[in-house]
Amino acid sequence: MKTKIEAQIEAVNVARAEYNRLAPLLIAAARPFLNKKVQNVTGQLTEKFKSILPKSVLPCSYRSQSGYSLYFVVKSCIGYGECHCIYHEETIYFGDLTNGILTKEATFEPRKCNYMVEEISELRKKVDEAEKSFDKAKSALSPFSRY
Repeated sequence: MKTKIEAQIEAVNVARAEYNRLAPLLIAAARPFLNKKVQNVTGQLTEKFKSILPKSVLPCSYRSQSGYSLYFVVKSCIGYGECHCIYHEETIYFGDLTNGILTKEATFEPRKCNYMVEEISELRKKVDEAEKSFDKAKSALSPFSRY
């Protein structure tokens, strides 16, 4: 039976491995539509654009200050203990939209997907030590302003 930390690590590794597999495919699929209309007036993706995407992918768009971006969320769920599970999500961004036109192509940066329990345990120890050191320094500084 998996422990919580094992499930967390597996959830991250699984989602990131799928991110690494899908992101280049989505970016490449969108490339021919650069500077072309991919969204209709109601905000839905055009059928022509949807037809080039992998069948298992249903992309979404989100609004930012400059317009919209296309993304797809990869989710993983790993069980542990008697009846618990850990979820993890990775967001694949694959382009910017302005007035329904794909204006910018995303770049692909592979994400680490081979974390190990020992590595995460060691990182947690380092964070705990750094927090203790920070608290000690902050306490010594307390009679003075920080800046």
